[in-house]
Amino acid sequence: MEISVIMLKRGILYFFLSCKKGGIPISKKILCQSYYLKKIIGSGGNGTVYLAKHMTLHYKCIIKCIRKFQKFQVNSLLEANILKRLKHPFIPSLYDTQEDEKYYYLIEEFLEGRSLDSYSSRKKLSHSQIISILYQLCEILQYLHEQNPEPILYLDLQPKNILIQRGKVKLVDFGNSRSYSDLKKQKFFYGTLGFAAPEQYEGGEIEESTDIYSLGAVFYFLFTKEIPSNKTSWKEIPENYQNIIKNCLYHKKEERYQSILEVKKEIQKLKERENTKKWRRKWREKKLTVAVAGTKAGIGVTHICFALAKYIAKRQDCLYLEKNSSKTVEFLIKQEGLRYEKVGYRYQSFYLGEEVEEEWEKISVIIKDYGRLTEENYEEFQKEEHKIMVMGIRPWQEMGEWKERLKGEKILYLVNFTEGKEFYIWQKKNKIGYRVPYMPDPFTNENRTFWENIYKNIDED
Repeated sequence: MEISVIMLKRGILYFFLSCKKGGIPISKKILCQSYYLKKIIGSGGNGTVYLAKHMTLHYKCIIKCIRKFQKFQVNSLLEANILKRLKHPFIPSLYDTQEDEKYYYLIEEFLEGRSLDSYSSRKKLSHSQIISILYQLCEILQYLHEQNPEPILYLDLQPKNILIQRGKVKLVDFGNSRSYSDLKKQKFFYGTLGFAAPEQYEGGEIEESTDIYSLGAVFYFLFTKEIPSNKTSWKEIPENYQNIIKNCLYHKKEERYQSILEVKKEIQKLKERENTKKWRRKWREKKLTVAVAGTKAGIGVTHICFALAKYIAKRQDCLYLEKNSSKTVEFLIKQEGLRYEKVGYRYQSFYLGEEVEEEWEKISVIIKDYGRLTEENYEEFQKEEHKIMVMGIRPWQEMGEWKERLKGEKILYLVNFTEGKEFYIWQKKNKIGYRVPYMPDPFTNENRTFWENIYKNIDED
């Protein structure tokens, strides 16, 4: 893969310009009769940046001080115009603009957080953390690229402009950002050396893929703590991650991903794989037992058990255990001609069988089908680790006497055979339960999101 060789002379020039300091003296504590200047937090070619506090409303803010009649004032004014258009929780809002004889002042929302280069230097990030950061960056860039009436390109994605606070990603410093109409007025768009796409220094056409190059460079940095170059090493990066990074970093922009949505979909796949690995690691350490019972016969307990077992089996070996007298397992074995394996009868990707012995380490999740909750099985059901009650909203399908007896127990309530509108009316009053979607076949891949939520709820419990 060909990696960009940055034009050195232009890079040195930009670095020199960005180091020039300018701004009002910090000794002038009050600005525009409203803002108390606390300290300088940055200084460069675009001006000086102050941390300030509104004297009446007491909120913290950032004030960018830009000297008039200098080259970089245009960038700052464009930044103001862009921020006026944006409303996103992880992009700073523009509160106000002011000016005097010498300076323009951009007053922006103060977003707290640690810069990504500082955050990543403290400890090695897990694959899950890296994926989370990249996915959030994709969402922010997608928001910018889908702006109407015209998209906005960020054009300076690099670790110092990315803040992390409690796992949330925030993007600051929009001094290099441009709308599509502004791109025609400028030939070069200098970014940060090593993170900027080749076309930003070589005078090529700036497109969505320009931001994608920078995203790939950040991705590479999170694994290696290095900037991509012609001597780039891939030893520390898993192969499935490498493919995404390489498809971002091609020198020729037409060879890269062409939309941030493409990148987001690929990262989503990685996210799903990591979640699966996480669940598997967790469940290797302990057996997870889920007991399911219903308020009445025919309320759909076995149907729901099969659907849940089918979903879990995609991630972990799962056993369906019949704890009622319906003889469903016996019927299926005869009808399907199932053969016994080490841990039970394999059926629809999960197992049917008897009580799991300790030596059967293959099974991590057991679904116990208690059928209708009765006096005979109540005591045993009550002792189970995780419990699900299946019920309806009709008087003869509700909890009845079990409501008080199970009060205080950690139970997940599923409401079956109910339309959405009447369920939400019922739920507003009772404040419990999830509606089971229409499910004629429990072995289909439909309603995946529902079972994922149920499964996570059980896991968190």
